[in-house]
Amino acid sequence: MNRREFLGSGSIAGAGLLGRGIAGGSAVVLGGALMGAASSAKAAGYWTESQNLNNLKMASEFSMREYAKEFPELKTSRDFLSGSEVSKFSEMQRSKSNDWIKRVFSFAESALAEVPPSFDRSPEREGAFLMLDYPFIVDNMSKNTPQSAKDAWFSAMKEVYGGRSERLVKLLEGPSPEEGVDVFKFYNAGIILKSAGECVAIDLRSQFAIPFTPKEIKAIVKKVDVLFITHFHGDHTDTPLIEAFLKAGKNVFAPDPTAISRELAEAYPNNFISVYKEDGESVVQVGGALVRAFGARHLIWSKRENACPNNVYLVEMGGLKFVHTGDNGDVEVYKKIGKDHKVDVLFPAIWAKMISAITHTGAERVVTIHEQELGHQPHARVEYRWIYDQIEDMKTGGGEYDESAVPWVRSQIDEFRSVWKKDFPKFAVLARGEKIHILPQ
Repeated sequence: MNRREFLGSGSIAGAGLLGRGIAGGSAVVLGGALMGAASSAKAAGYWTESQNLNNLKMASEFSMREYAKEFPELKTSRDFLSGSEVSKFSEMQRSKSNDWIKRVFSFAESALAEVPPSFDRSPEREGAFLMLDYPFIVDNMSKNTPQSAKDAWFSAMKEVYGGRSERLVKLLEGPSPEEGVDVFKFYNAGIILKSAGECVAIDLRSQFAIPFTPKEIKAIVKKVDVLFITHFHGDHTDTPLIEAFLKAGKNVFAPDPTAISRELAEAYPNNFISVYKEDGESVVQVGGALVRAFGARHLIWSKRENACPNNVYLVEMGGLKFVHTGDNGDVEVYKKIGKDHKVDVLFPAIWAKMISAITHTGAERVVTIHEQELGHQPHARVEYRWIYDQIEDMKTGGGEYDESAVPWVRSQIDEFRSVWKKDFPKFAVLARGEKIHILPQ
């Protein structure tokens, strides 16, 4: 039985930003129907936040149990199925507390730690990511959410993810690869590329509500040669980190530095550098790495948004070509890149025409970005399940979408299936602070 059979069309995706339910995949997220019912009712105004939280709780509890039964070879599963954990599980079901938030975060992240990221399909990792959607979607911003739930959410976030920055630093301080490139993913759209000779960061920023410590900032700046920023939005920038780069005499490139910090742009005019040619291309040499900045525009989701300048960066290093999309909405840029370059790895924002980016750059390996950005309202955080929905529908041509919510998705799928003649792309989904090593093919 697949995810669609378990979940129908009433997932959080269906009620929120994404306009449809969950498709295909393993049978580990059996609580999704409950989660979907909670979200749908909330969106319709029928249930309170407390009722919605209770349904998220029931869904996540059910999913942990089914995951453990599905993957008993994992230590995370064996520990859960032990007598003490089953007892705790039963107590949690009866309890009105919000301890489930921390338990789901911890369970899913523990499972991910047991199965390192790769470009091979992993039902274990997929199930863990889908489980993370439950606590991540808790509305920590609404005045209607009980304060006890908000406190539990923030406490769990800091306890489970508080050490991720330190883990990133330790990985960065490790030896450089002799061949290929180490790719580090951090939080929203942060990517660090480390080869034998260079280390380049794009859109690197700290986690929501968990800023980098001064010690971590110092260590990052020491290891990273240069920072590129796709656009000025706060989920892609980190002012204390930028300032540290500039004070260390290292360069930071962005479409418009003054839009990020006029004060820093004026104080460091030689290091905080504007790089942007609308519908054009700029080139920056960083040691043995070459970075091409293609001037484009941020995808417009609603009439309230402005299409701010957004660079799409193509980085050539370690014998590979990487493309980071930022939040680009201009498909013509991808067509130009695909025509002139053989792209090895694509970092697409999963909400911003990801399928078009794959189709036209021709990238056969994809590392996704912009999942569950917690500074957004819950309906706009973009769940991990959106990745797997799109992958499934790219394969099968299926999927029903609310055209008023995501008007471009159906046409993207149809175009991909008519244009793509190579083997199906390989996807790697990384948690915050994880690393994957990539070699030229």
